[in-house]
Order: sequence, then structure tokens, then C-alpha cells
Amino acid sequence: METSAITNIEPVYLRPNRQRANELILSFTALFISSIFCLGSNIMEYYFMDKAVILGVDMIEAEANDTRQQIVNGINLIIYVVTVVLFIRWFRRAYYNLRELGVNTKYGDNMAVAAWFIPFLNFIRPFEIMKEIWQNTQSETIGKDHIEKTPLLVIWWVLWLICGILGQISFRYNATTIEEFIRLNKLNIFSDAITLITIIIIMTLIYRLRRMEDELTSSRENFYHQ
Repeated sequence: METSAITNIEPVYLRPNRQRANELILSFTALFISSIFCLGSNIMEYYFMDKAVILGVDMIEAEANDTRQQIVNGINLIIYVVTVVLFIRWFRRAYYNLRELGVNTKYGDNMAVAAWFIPFLNFIRPFEIMKEIWQNTQSETIGKDHIEKTPLLVIWWVLWLICGILGQISFRYNATTIEEFIRLNKLNIFSDAITLITIIIIMTLIYRLRRMEDELTSSRENFYHQ
């Protein structure tokens, strides 16, 4: 009887995700630093424009300001794109491994990628998948009775949506006067601050999920199921 049970055990082939998590955390760290520079550059731009309202525009200062903004925002954009790619790679792998553990997930792992790009669906589906990853990874690690229901998931997603909305407003804002440029600048400063908070929260979630995934892959009984 015991021999039969052992024979029926099937291997669970978890795909390694720690390296992806490490690369993602490193990329988010770089994005956090570049976002601080963006915030600082926008604050400098605010003081420049505030001074220009009173004393007039100094063309040399204006060119220096524009050059600094282009460099800082350009670097930030590159890091952001890299981070998005690394996040989706990690996100999909984490979701895929749940199925390998026998979890009946709502969607296939391809949806963990597609959900971010389908209009309207991308307002809710990525959050649903992230919630599944969070809850089921814990369930497989410490059991269903000990799942932590953290508010960080909801806070992260709400802030992510706010950042997206502010980004669209900023992109489409057609400023023509110095007063309008100042309003746009204030919007960008606020958006930068929200972005920094969002990065801290998602890095916290990824770090904790990485630790749980490590526990899964290091325990012999989690590589096999009846």
C-alpha cells in the first residue's frame, strides 16, 4: 500500500523564478533612484518657472533646464521600459508555477501577459492575477489557514492606476503659457511622488513572494504531489 502511494507520486516541475525576481528587484531599485532624480528635476523646474514669472525667462537657464529634463526623463523612460518587461516575465512565471503545483487558477499563464495590454480588461485582470499569486503562493507554502490578507495589494493597484491616469493627463496637456506649464509641472511632481510610493509597495510584495517561492522550491515535498 505504501509502495503504491510512492509509485503514484508525480513530479512537479517548477520553473525557477528567483533569478527573475532578483533582476526585477534590481531594476525597480534603479527605477526608484531615477524617479527620485525626476522628482528633483521637476522641483528645480518649478522654481525656475516661478522665478521666470517674476523676473522673466532667462534663455540660458531655460535651455539648461530643458536639457536636464530631457536627459533625466529619457533615462527614466528607458529604465521604466526594462522594468515593465522584467516584471511581466516574473509575473507570468509566478502564475505558471501555481498550475504546476496543482492550483486551479482562473486563467492560463498567457493571460498574465495579455491582461496588461487588453483595453479595459487591464483595469482589473492584472490585479486579479496578482491576488491569485499572492494568496495561492502563501497557501502552498504555509497553508490556507495562515494566508495574510495584506492591504498592500489594493493600495499598489490603486496607485498604479492613478499613476497611469496622471501620465495620460500630463501627456495630453497642451500647455502654452507659463502659468499652464507651472500647473503641468505640479502635476508631474505629484505623479513622481505617487510613483515612488508605488515602487516601494510593489518591491515589498515581490520580495515577500520571492521568499515564499524559495520556501516552495527548497522543500522536497513541494516538488511532488499525490
